[in-house]
Amino acid sequence: MISVFPLELELTSKGVVPGATAGEPEQFSARIAAQDGVRVGTWRCEPGDFPWSWTDAEMFHIIEGAGTITDEAGDVHEIAPGKVFFMPAGSSAQWHVTETIRKSWVVADPATAPTAG
Repeated sequence: MISVFPLELELTSKGVVPGATAGEPEQFSARIAAQDGVRVGTWRCEPGDFPWSWTDAEMFHIIEGAGTITDEAGDVHEIAPGKVFFMPAGSSAQWHVTETIRKSWVVADPATAPTAG
């Protein structure tokens, strides 16, 4: 078992989000665990606007921060602490971060992830 407080993890800078369209949204991350194609971690991002695409499906839980995520259909979703999102593999969205966000995330590689039986 692994047990952590995401707000206390030391994060590594991954630089400014590629393709940023406003601000300097520097991103930071830490992997908590990985097994059988499933990866778990936490991510922080400074204010700014940027596009994002998901290669693999991702579920994430917002821990802190504010802003919006506009999905491919043009629907705007509020980023707020406690909110949970699921992004299907192959989807994309536009992020507008107004207050530094932190999220915990789970990503499953569909080629190796275990299946429910």
